[in-house]
Amino acid sequence: MGTLLASAGLWAADFTVDGISYIILSEKEVSVEQAGSAASLDIPSAVSNKKQTYTVVSIGRAAFENCTHLLSVTLPESLITIGDYAFHNCNRLETIVLPNGVRSIGAYAFSDCWSLRSVQMPESLDTLGEYAFAKCNYLQAIVIPQHVRELPAHLFFDCHGLVSVALPADLSSIGQGAFRDCRSLEQIVLPAGLKKIEANTFRNCSNLPEIELPAGVTEIGSAAFYGCSSLLSVSMPDAIEVVEEMAFYGCSKLKVLVLGKQTRHVGDKAFANTARLTNLYCYATVPPEAKPTSFGNLKLLLHVPYSSRKAYKANAAWKVLTRLDFMK
Repeated sequence: MGTLLASAGLWAADFTVDGISYIILSEKEVSVEQAGSAASLDIPSAVSNKKQTYTVVSIGRAAFENCTHLLSVTLPESLITIGDYAFHNCNRLETIVLPNGVRSIGAYAFSDCWSLRSVQMPESLDTLGEYAFAKCNYLQAIVIPQHVRELPAHLFFDCHGLVSVALPADLSSIGQGAFRDCRSLEQIVLPAGLKKIEANTFRNCSNLPEIELPAGVTEIGSAAFYGCSSLLSVSMPDAIEVVEEMAFYGCSKLKVLVLGKQTRHVGDKAFANTARLTNLYCYATVPPEAKPTSFGNLKLLLHVPYSSRKAYKANAAWKVLTRLDFMK
């Protein structure tokens, strides 16, 4: 993008062409500032004003916010950025094709687009803002491009219809609540480089049947799997050190859980309201820090190392689990 001159007051004039208002960013580039009331829009790659031709490189902040009449929009191939709140609450917009060349999508850019059924993200995309697609209830499948390294907080919050998500192999982090309340989510493969499952990441993903945590994950954040009532299986890596409070609260179908040798902390109510959890394997030789209220089903069978049997029996938190099995 060219040198930004508008902020310096050198190119402050706005202009309107075919019902679309633009703000000048530089000698050669403009951003869409506002649109009219048309149901269908075709934004050009270039626009002229006073004998000067500009390239359209950006959809500005809140440019189409609350355009509840908007049914379709064609974005220009020249586009690079989509600003915060750009299409927020365009609740009749059904599809959007992001041209190759778009690199960033701002916070809340498509949030509350209730009718949005399809989003095609280009491989050029590398940055997504928080809540960018929150409450897009009709989205069913999403493929995140390979250049994206981080998913921001609450990216797909409350996307009730989202069934499957394909994540890039080199993704390093997923923000808090990224998939919270995605009640239809059935399939997601977590990338190998992930180190932590953040708080509320999969909270109330009540249709998710199983999840495999990558080998390098060391921490499961608070309420990360809270209310995942269809969860039957969780593949836990040996590297797990911390399971925060209410991490698996309400996982009512979970029957078996394994904590590795590195586990040192189990938070309050981490396994509460898990009536079907009948077997908990804990390979830590030193009983992890916990509370008596960390566990829901006090009748579950706790499997611990034989050499640590006395330590678990004497520990105030773990001794509430009176059914013990000793592993050699």
